[in-house]
Amino acid sequence: MVTLSRQFEESVTGSNKVSEGRRWLFQVGISVGICILVTALLFYSEVSNWLVLTTGLLLFAFFLFFNIYALRNYYNLPYRLAAARLRSMIAGNMSESLPDPPVSEARDLFKTINDLSSELQAKSRMIDKLERMRIDFVANVSHELKTPLTSIKGYTETLKGGAALDPTVSGKFLDRIEENTNRLIAIISDLLVLSHIESFPQDVNWEIFDASQLTQKLDGTFMPNLLKKKQVLKLSFSDQKLEGDLKKLEHVFTNLVDNANRYCPEGATIEVKQTKDNLHWIYEVADNGPGIPAHHQARIFERFYRVETDRGRETGGTGLGLAIVKHIVILHDGTIRLESGVGQGTRFFIKFPRRTL
Repeated sequence: MVTLSRQFEESVTGSNKVSEGRRWLFQVGISVGICILVTALLFYSEVSNWLVLTTGLLLFAFFLFFNIYALRNYYNLPYRLAAARLRSMIAGNMSESLPDPPVSEARDLFKTINDLSSELQAKSRMIDKLERMRIDFVANVSHELKTPLTSIKGYTETLKGGAALDPTVSGKFLDRIEENTNRLIAIISDLLVLSHIESFPQDVNWEIFDASQLTQKLDGTFMPNLLKKKQVLKLSFSDQKLEGDLKKLEHVFTNLVDNANRYCPEGATIEVKQTKDNLHWIYEVADNGPGIPAHHQARIFERFYRVETDRGRETGGTGLGLAIVKHIVILHDGTIRLESGVGQGTRFFIKFPRRTL
């Protein structure tokens, strides 16, 4: 199958050859016609020269209109090919591009069509990527919901089969049912939060508050879990007045500290501190836990992505926390990144423009 670019090149080459021949005929015809006209005018007094004059005029007119027709086809060729390219794009072929036309007047048109083709091709790739993400998301949600539901169903059937008569066994099974129910509630709750943030990015309740309010919330929330694992939480916030959505920002720091608390061993230290540069407030959440392997770090903010799947479920994580964190940071025009290594702990760095936070 001949591509549009190949067709264009062949058409231009053929058109150039035809046009060269037509220009040669035009020049010869015009020259002969002018010679006849000049001869007739020089001997205008003779009646026979009326025939010569008429012949010269007809010859001149013939070659003139012949060349006009040839030039019209020559200049129309790029526009016919541009129309063919647009029809090809409508049919879904975005990969080809038009080369520079020989007619300078068509160059802007060709460039516009090529730019449009490139933009549509990029958007097509983005749509394909979003479709793959949608498919993966549905598959992940189905799997995450199926796991606790299957567990609940299994324990329920065992209890109905007679295990309910044994207080010790039934008590353990009911505890497992409660754990999986809580897990389902947590997953659905995080899904609703993530869906709301993505659907209503403008829903940010801007307010001015003291940085210490974030500190108090963290200290009060995690004290029981920290004491249980003998972990230390160090908080270093300034007395600066901040502007942002307090509830959403609490979610950011609560999630990061919660992850550190879950995955760090007993006796670990978790530190949250605030610094600044000329343009940003900088927040660092660091721990001296097991760290995250390098090959996992690029995907750590994806929905339902876990470094260790089984361990993540055992600790009660939903796999959505960091995705929510990233979305909230972006809502505040901020950025988030991490530094980590196996056995070296993990450090999350969050930057917010000082004009907004």
